[in-house]
Amino acid sequence: IKLWNKPKNVWIIHYASTNINDPIYPARITCLAFRPLSDTSTKSFSIFDEAQKIHLEIEEIPQNLDLLERNMLSHFFEYVQNLHHPTWFHWNMRDAQYGFDAIEKRYQYLTDKTNQHVPGKRIDIAGAFKKIYGSNYADHPRLQSVCKLNDISLLCFVTGKEEAQAFQNCEYNKIQNSLFRKINCIHSL
Repeated sequence: IKLWNKPKNVWIIHYASTNINDPIYPARITCLAFRPLSDTSTKSFSIFDEAQKIHLEIEEIPQNLDLLERNMLSHFFEYVQNLHHPTWFHWNMRDAQYGFDAIEKRYQYLTDKTNQHVPGKRIDIAGAFKKIYGSNYADHPRLQSVCKLNDISLLCFVTGKEEAQAFQNCEYNKIQNSLFRKINCIHSL
């Protein structure tokens, strides 16, 4: 594949969720972000953005989570369905616990609609690194470790567990800033 020939069709994607080990299954999606390989214009969809659209106060968000998440995911799917043959670079988004399948299952759970899928080809950067450099190429958590090894800034980067805690604490900007940093890290790698 000559991905660099059509960089506008290549997207880097990552998302934040509640703790994937919590009893809510599939885990609630709190924010999704992606950007084309060709530039730095990051697109995001978040529960907080949806709350702002309908003028909810921060303290009103917790009792409206299903509605806000459903709207966020509807807007996300509407957007990605209009992309022309996308290829997605991602970090470990490979299963029903955390990945494209998890996003689709969460949307199905909230809407009872079974026909929404993230279109396109998917390339797991973490899996590629494992194949190229072996399973011990970096300490866990690997994304952070690889960034440190390559002198890539981790400013605003928090772990998935910390993002889940930030969501519980209504620290929505912290989640979005972390997600934007992770997208930039994956782009740099």
